Amino acid sequence: MNRSSFSSGLLLVAVLSCIALATPVALLAGTRPDPGGVVLVVAPPWATTGGAAGVVSAAGGREIGPMRAPFAVLATLDDLPAARRHGAWLLLDGRVLAWICGVDRPRGRGAEDV
Repeated sequence: MNRSSFSSGLLLVAVLSCIALATPVALLAGTRPDPGGVVLVVAPPWATTGGAAGVVSAAGGREIGPMRAPFAVLATLDDLPAARRHGAWLLLDGRVLAWICGVDRPRGRGAEDV
């Protein structure tokens, strides 16, 4: 194998890796969450409200999910602008996140989670 074909192969792997990593981020960023729906709230952990969980609480939302990440929490929020006012960096649609993770959720409002 010569140096030119190795460099071309390495470049191809790098480009494909970037596409694979950027696709989920683009899907998450390209949708708007619905008020009252599942939202991934991203906030700095050093926020005065107490990180993402504090932002959810201050905005009148409710945490869902078994765990918290340092910068994010899954929640339901009726007042999305309030979360922004309390320090949220991003509010991402939880349905898209569930789809990326392979979770099959019931469709429509009022559907019970089992």
